[in-house]
Amino acid sequence: MTTKFREKAFKFGLGGSLVALALAVPHLAQAQGADTAPPAPESATADKGADNAIVVTARRREESLLETPVTLSVMTDENLAKLNVDDVLDLQAFTPGLFAQQTASGRTDRSRTVLYIRNIKDTLNPTVSVFLDGAPVNADLLNNLGSDVARIEVLKGPQSAAFGRQSFAGAMNIVTSDPGNDLHFSFDGRAGAYDLVDVRGSIETPIIKDVMALRVTARRYSYGGQYTNSFDGSALGEQSTRSINGTLVITPASNFKVKAFGMLLEDKDGPGSGAFASQQPSNLFNCNAGGSADGSNNWFCGKIPLIKAADIGQNPATPAFGDQVVNNSLGVIDPIFTPFTTLPGMERREYVTNLIVDWTVPGTDITLSSLTGYNRTRNQVNQDLDGRDTSMLPNTTTPAIPGFVGDPYINYPDMVMGSDENFSQEFRATSGSNQPLRWMIGVNYFKLSNRSYVAGMFPNLVVPFTDGSLNTLVDKSVFGSLSYDVTDELTLNLEGRYIQEELTTYFRDPKTIRDRGKYNRFVPRVSLQYQFDPDMMAYATYSKGMNKGGFNLSVLPLTDAQRAYLAEQVDVTNIYKPASLDNYEVGFKGTLFNALTLSAAVFYAKWKDQAISNSLQVPNSVEGASDIGVSVTQNTGRSTVKGAEIEGNLRASDNLTFDFNAGYSKVTLDTDIPCASCVAISGNDTVYAGAINPAGPVFSSNVGAEYGFAVSDEYRWFVRADYAHRSRVYLTYENLAWIGDQDTVNLRTGLTSENISLQLYVNNVFDNRTYGAAQATTSLLGGNGVALSMPTKREGGVRLRFGF
Repeated sequence: MTTKFREKAFKFGLGGSLVALALAVPHLAQAQGADTAPPAPESATADKGADNAIVVTARRREESLLETPVTLSVMTDENLAKLNVDDVLDLQAFTPGLFAQQTASGRTDRSRTVLYIRNIKDTLNPTVSVFLDGAPVNADLLNNLGSDVARIEVLKGPQSAAFGRQSFAGAMNIVTSDPGNDLHFSFDGRAGAYDLVDVRGSIETPIIKDVMALRVTARRYSYGGQYTNSFDGSALGEQSTRSINGTLVITPASNFKVKAFGMLLEDKDGPGSGAFASQQPSNLFNCNAGGSADGSNNWFCGKIPLIKAADIGQNPATPAFGDQVVNNSLGVIDPIFTPFTTLPGMERREYVTNLIVDWTVPGTDITLSSLTGYNRTRNQVNQDLDGRDTSMLPNTTTPAIPGFVGDPYINYPDMVMGSDENFSQEFRATSGSNQPLRWMIGVNYFKLSNRSYVAGMFPNLVVPFTDGSLNTLVDKSVFGSLSYDVTDELTLNLEGRYIQEELTTYFRDPKTIRDRGKYNRFVPRVSLQYQFDPDMMAYATYSKGMNKGGFNLSVLPLTDAQRAYLAEQVDVTNIYKPASLDNYEVGFKGTLFNALTLSAAVFYAKWKDQAISNSLQVPNSVEGASDIGVSVTQNTGRSTVKGAEIEGNLRASDNLTFDFNAGYSKVTLDTDIPCASCVAISGNDTVYAGAINPAGPVFSSNVGAEYGFAVSDEYRWFVRADYAHRSRVYLTYENLAWIGDQDTVNLRTGLTSENISLQLYVNNVFDNRTYGAAQATTSLLGGNGVALSMPTKREGGVRLRFGF
């Protein structure tokens, strides 16, 4: 993102907010004495309304969870602390339909968090977007959940009408709390096995009583990792995070509110706690799936066995790599920013900001809102691309470039750099909620600019894999909603968003446009809800989702005749279309007998125009020469999504409560799809209809029980147990290999009072050893490869929280 654009973006967002302020100022004095409705801010100070009902913003306005015709799970700040949910990997156990992994691009670290809802996985584009108080942010922010979080809303099914881009399968909204009007200090500290130390502290204070309040929070987190690198005995899975963030809320009148949030975040991790299966230097596969010409084992068949400790090794960042790649001593590479470190692992620096302005027009119940967001992230990963300890394989190659000095053994370390910037601006007008016809209308602008640069060291040379060129996405949309109470019990809801997206890719030097593409879509959501009584509601919904399209860059160097051949014969052009999802859903929410809170949904969806990678042949421009192979993306996939979800809470007595959830989601191909990568595995070049999408578990569940009682007028003792189950997760569309079922039990006990909480916990009590995730890839040592996120072992610790 250029400086000029940043200035324009800042002026645009700030200008919009100032317009709202200018409109509001003449009325502030009047509003202080007027009987007007309070604003509907993007985030709420508390999670619960006056009737103790959980409040959510799933439809961009505040409303009770039990009155919202959207399937969603909510985790409040109270439950986040009680269940020790500190990141999205913890959250998934308590959220039916959500699966999270940190295994991507052959890496098993925190550099990229991948989210799936209802097992809708697109191998090229995310299908779940993450928001902070309604503004888009990177998914890695889910790994830094802290005391500022009021609640997390996980919305299931297409949310394109409400949240726009890439909320194809669902969305996650992190809602932050407002600072209070009294001076308050809080501390949250956790210490545990494997050198875990996680300390958070915050202070909130009024600057002007009842008008302006500030909260500042800082965090320091470190973790030693559970696994050992067999190459040199170093730790795998070390993590370190430092962050500081602040929230400023200004409420000069009851109908006017400004909320500003900012965060600085720095991650410094060692190599991830992963293993890599390949045929070299020792064969870790257990079968020949059909693609091995010599009959040797080339893949896993069935449940993937646990990799032995001796085979968990890598050579990630040698002195030669640090000198010639990271420090660029040979002048061969051109990184997109000054590298952070020569050490192995991942380092990330991130800035997150947003500004919310809400103003209720005096004498009306109409709220005008402005939401501005700006985020910047830079990260660097130094990793061993072959994923194995190869120190026993001598390097006998001859340097291919002058001055190059290779490692004494065969090794393929690389440096991956990423730089993302995004700016978003939304203006919205919302009617009040206490009338039979409720409406909302708004406009949204979003721009994402990203660069990716990869350079590696081969045994005999340094190789830049990508050029670090700029790619941009500009999303412009108009959205709105209408809700009409047909009767006191029956409500019709209409929502829609018209989206225009433009993709541009540039050459790096000089910066000129390489290619550009544009597409438009209208995504609606229609629902009927029936309120049986204030505590019980049923709904039926149709919603449409749209995912991002992309470029077929391999088509650009072809001749006009070759491009025309691809367009006419296989409908391949320079850009592939966005996928679409037509979702049908019925659900129920309610409270029964003042003891059981329950929500359930059944869904069925058709996924069209799936992006499928393929390898095609085009005629050679040289007469008589062999055809040319071209790697492209086609919209040839179609799938059916079907499943059900249920979650609830039962208060059996004043002392005993139960929580439960379960999710079933199966995504199956409706058509055969090409699979060039399958040839090396099974010998087939096609995946046939009926195959299951290799995203997450088809079935997952969790049951928790908590028993507690007062031990004094001030303190309450509790003990809690949670059992989580996750079914197998397939590795590829061929469904030949999978990571097995996972069953974990967590225990915790402690004392709590109004101001202090002390908790002892043990996670994974029975030390279940199931992989967290797996990804199919290829090995630079030859043949197929599988990146495996190692199981999280049993660990325990203590957590202390207090405030005054």
